[in-house]
Amino acid sequence: MRSFYGQKKIYGKKKPNLPLLQREKEDISRKRNKKPQIFLIVFILFYFFLLCFTQFVRHLQINSELSTIKDQIAQVNEENAVFREEIELLHNLEYLEELARGRLGMARPGEMLFYISTDEND
Repeated sequence: MRSFYGQKKIYGKKKPNLPLLQREKEDISRKRNKKPQIFLIVFILFYFFLLCFTQFVRHLQINSELSTIKDQIAQVNEENAVFREEIELLHNLEYLEELARGRLGMARPGEMLFYISTDEND
């Protein structure tokens, strides 16, 4: 098949006998067609960068929350240990008697309690 310019048509290859102005127009149109592609690639790369950055920030926040929760767990475990010791002491009758005498002011039958005032006004 012959083209308008007298040369055989070669599909998919550059036409060698095109006028210079038409070749420049085709080059410009190809460059214009590449601009949206480049813009799209840049936009996609920016989107993935933004997505990765937000995930990284979220990861840092979660690690920070995790460390504070671990500290709180350690503190609660220490308090639990103190409470367990106190529970063990409450099973001891001598300790209960000491608490009753000291905090509640109780006495054994037959004992007399004396309260000494330290106020200067009395």
